[in-house]
Amino acid sequence: MVEQFINAPKDMQIVSTYCNNGFTGTNFERPEFERMMKDIKLRKIHCIVVKALSRFGIEYIETGCYLEKIVPFLGVHFVAITDYYDTLYTINGDEIIVSLKNIMYIAF
Repeated sequence: MVEQFINAPKDMQIVSTYCNNGFTGTNFERPEFERMMKDIKLRKIHCIVVKALSRFGIEYIETGCYLEKIVPFLGVHFVAITDYYDTLYTINGDEIIVSLKNIMYIAF
């Protein structure tokens, strides 16, 4: 799904894939997540595309911090395909939707 999204007519290309199989999304101490953040800081990547917000992280406070503060500060475009969340098209108030979805992921 992510590859199809990126390969559709967009100004994107896959630089790397970061997969944390076997690690919980309840924290961000995951090897591939840490590698991705290092690549962002090195300006190797400028966009994160995930299937759903839950694939990025399910601990809603820290996930919200990344999505509302860290990712924008680093100038990174973020897309969660199935949640229809794209930071290029967000408006004030969208952050609450992201927070609510992350709370729902915890509940279920």
